[in-house]
Amino acid sequence: MNEAEAARPTHSAADRIRETAKWLIASFAAVGTILVAGTQLSSIGSLNASDARFWVALAGVVAALTAVVIAIDKVVDVLVTPPLSMKALAEPGSGDAVTQAVRTKIADDHALVIDGDLSRLYKDYTLAAKQSRTSYDAWRAAPTAANLTAAQLDDGRLTTLDGSVQNVLAVATLLQLSETFRVTKRWIVGATVIAAAGIVVFAAAANPRKPAGPAAVVVGSTVTFAPSKTAWPVIKPRVGPACRTTKFRAVALGTAGSGVDLVTVPGNGCEPVRITVTPTMGSIRLAG
Repeated sequence: MNEAEAARPTHSAADRIRETAKWLIASFAAVGTILVAGTQLSSIGSLNASDARFWVALAGVVAALTAVVIAIDKVVDVLVTPPLSMKALAEPGSGDAVTQAVRTKIADDHALVIDGDLSRLYKDYTLAAKQSRTSYDAWRAAPTAANLTAAQLDDGRLTTLDGSVQNVLAVATLLQLSETFRVTKRWIVGATVIAAAGIVVFAAAANPRKPAGPAAVVVGSTVTFAPSKTAWPVIKPRVGPACRTTKFRAVALGTAGSGVDLVTVPGNGCEPVRITVTPTMGSIRLAG
């Protein structure tokens, strides 16, 4: 098996990591597209800037889109990771955390690098390349049998060392991508959580539960009545001074034009009252 065949599994594994990164980018891009489309299909247009729900919905969609952009940016780092050079691997203590982690793992594999000495391998390879070129130049200048033999020996040594270097670089590429992807996964998980939370906040704020209108209220059904600020001063004296709530459970008696005729259920120190609730007096929701 030659060096190219030996390195093929590592190249295939590295390609699989890159393909996974491409799918993640496509997935996050699709989420971003859905979010943008959702802002047009939701009820956010019915809200105005003075409504707190508008700003909550806006904050939710901005947080989600920002998380998507960050996730895509981090995944792109996997695709555009520059390859490590033998020189970078041979310099102890240099490079970022990923480079140092890769260097340590390769140095620990003595079957890949004799004695785990990457600096020595790089030095031997560099010297062998220079010596091979010198021997070849000498043979060209004086094509004697002795010079030819020296050039062939030096070239053979360079070929052997080159095979070792190529194996090291193939493994380093795979380890580099794996380590970069491992670090990126933390960002992906965090961005996914933020994006999901942003989507939920956006959906809840942009599509609030609408109060039940007169047509949705069935006679005898239980509802929740929340008086408006303008109606509360009128209702408060009727429910009594001991009333400890501003939301009342009530039973619908019927509808009258644009209002709902209901009677509140006594409780929390509140006296029962009968009232016809119009949209200006407050909101009515069907009790769940």
